[in-house]
Amino acid sequence: DLEENLVAAVAEYRKALLLDLGFIMPHYNLSKIYWRQGRYEEALRQLRNTVRLLERQAGDTPIPHSGGLTRAVFLEICREDAARYGGLVASR
Repeated sequence: DLEENLVAAVAEYRKALLLDLGFIMPHYNLSKIYWRQGRYEEALRQLRNTVRLLERQAGDTPIPHSGGLTRAVFLEICREDAARYGGLVASR
């Protein structure tokens, strides 16, 4: 069942963050899952965490486990998502 898979995925991403809070992709993936689950404030918080981590990172190398996205490209995607999420959260 999809919901069970999402719950399991959240648990795994949280474990990854316990090992390394600076690991970017678990924050981003949690934002997507939380949004899908209707946990909008948590989704926005994780997306903002992703943006902060990307802003602190030097250079424009590919982000590990992002499918080859560079820092600049991924940062732009995350900023756009954060603006969209923020607007939707504010309108609720």
